[in-house]
Amino acid sequence: MPAGDAVFRADPAGPTVAALSTIAGVHVWNLLLVGLAERSRAKGVELPVWISSSMPGGDERNAELIARYANRVSAL
Repeated sequence: MPAGDAVFRADPAGPTVAALSTIAGVHVWNLLLVGLAERSRAKGVELPVWISSSMPGGDERNAELIARYANRVSAL
């Protein structure tokens, strides 16, 4: 990343915007998630992945996870 992290300057005398570390961090995190999903599938392990409630079956899946982990995570 360049010094200051940002890469776009609309005005040559103005500040830079658009941090690259955010994009890079999200990309690395997604690569990790894909790797975990692939490894768990290969080993026959189901990951406790939350699903958006706007997706079919999302509320039901998330309710199962809440029931499974509520005793370990009090905020659930």
